[in-house]
Amino acid sequence: MVRVAVVIVALIVLASLVSSCCIGPCARRSRTVTIPTPGGSVSVSKSGGGKMEITTPEGKTVVSGDEGKVEITNEKGERFVSGTRVPTDVADKLDLPMYPGAESVSYTDAGGQLSATLKTTDDYSKVESWYKDKLGSGWETSSTSMSAVKMATFHKPDPECSVMLMFSSEDNTTMITLGRTVGSN
Repeated sequence: MVRVAVVIVALIVLASLVSSCCIGPCARRSRTVTIPTPGGSVSVSKSGGGKMEITTPEGKTVVSGDEGKVEITNEKGERFVSGTRVPTDVADKLDLPMYPGAESVSYTDAGGQLSATLKTTDDYSKVESWYKDKLGSGWETSSTSMSAVKMATFHKPDPECSVMLMFSSEDNTTMITLGRTVGSN
């Protein structure tokens, strides 16, 4: 419970630093904020180049970012990357078909877990048929339809990967989420 509180406080401090120190004229200045918590002090240091360091009793985490991308790395070298455009290396590691013409919404590379989210205004049935054709056999499928939403999921346990489609009639878009556990064959 204390660890959760420390993380929450660190995130609040981080958000505060981002909004007050990383935008505008003070963006180039270094600054450190330390807050005592029941689990120990949490310090967030911001230096130039879009980097911040969060220090807790459990260790240090470095957060860096630039336009459309955030990278978080801890002392153990564990890395979490998230952004708005799916880079080629992530698309290659996903090794799942990217729907042609779909707009990149976001991606995440969190150690052994990769995901990419795309969106298209193409007809949902067309997108679903395209994935059924491209994925071929060996995939478990399920689908459901409610008044304003349609969903389909394609899952393959070996290697561990999935494709999820979700259509919303509210904005007439189909969101495509591709996922893979890296290290699976």
